[in-house]
Amino acid sequence: MRRYFYWLIMLLLGACNLGAVEDPNYSIQSSYFPLEEGRYVHYNVTERKVAELGGELGGGYDSLFQYQLKEKIGASFSSLEGIETYEMLRYKRTGDEESWLLDSAWYAYVDKGRVVKVEKGLPFIKLLVPPRKGQTWDENAMSELETSTREIIRTQAPYLSEQDTFLNTVVIGFLGDQEYLTIQYADYTGLRSLSQDVYADTVGLVSSNNVDYRFEFEPFTFDNKMETIEGNPFCEYPQSYIFNDSTQVNVPNPFYINDKLECEDNPYFGKTYEEIETMLTPIKSFISLTAGADGLVTIECMDPTKGKVLSGYFSVQEAYQYGKE
Repeated sequence: MRRYFYWLIMLLLGACNLGAVEDPNYSIQSSYFPLEEGRYVHYNVTERKVAELGGELGGGYDSLFQYQLKEKIGASFSSLEGIETYEMLRYKRTGDEESWLLDSAWYAYVDKGRVVKVEKGLPFIKLLVPPRKGQTWDENAMSELETSTREIIRTQAPYLSEQDTFLNTVVIGFLGDQEYLTIQYADYTGLRSLSQDVYADTVGLVSSNNVDYRFEFEPFTFDNKMETIEGNPFCEYPQSYIFNDSTQVNVPNPFYINDKLECEDNPYFGKTYEEIETMLTPIKSFISLTAGADGLVTIECMDPTKGKVLSGYFSVQEAYQYGKE
């Protein structure tokens, strides 16, 4: 009977949502953020910053940086609060043939059920221990930065990178959604915002995507009086959505109908407004239809080959090697 009550109590305790544990002595290492001297992870990093001339980011520019980053856990020490804290030594290089150069030293520790990473003197709560799907917290709760609510989107989830497959990961994103994307179809401008981190069991951070930028597309226009459409940019893409590399946005293909590409002739030729509207129902929010005289219907959409970033930034960080020295 005692054994029964023991396991019942353990089960009830395990079901509790710990979040940020109140016990000031509570500290547990996270296998998704292993802090052990000598552990390291190598990353490929791509960063891009864009600003319009006279825009809020200053003068016009478009900069692209690609480099490799190494994060290595250094020696531990006791902080003024008595918390075991680890150095995170950050090295950079331009490619595999270059030597690593020390760039900066950050710090990390686990306290009160929170994994805290101190970046350039600012503490950020990166993860809760133990992580559970649906948990939320303010990443900036320990600083004076404005609130940035994070949520654990998935746990014990597989993640496939270009270099490796991680079978057990925790995925963290914005509260309520992993990505925010909006497009103003009046002028084909939009905003894309994404923040997603992936932590792998026994490895640590293996992927980090941070995106926040404005973009625009040039319109492509045709009508139902054209038997053929010269220079149709959609005809090179036999798929329902076309990925624009510059903006990282999927553009719907109005010429991909009934699971096939119809580009030899204009599939909307001779159709009425109602018929065209029905044909475009699956992607109607991406298309503008205008009725004119004599049954003319003008169809306008985004040109998938002519998208550009107006202002903002994106950063992609992917692990390609890890281990212990």
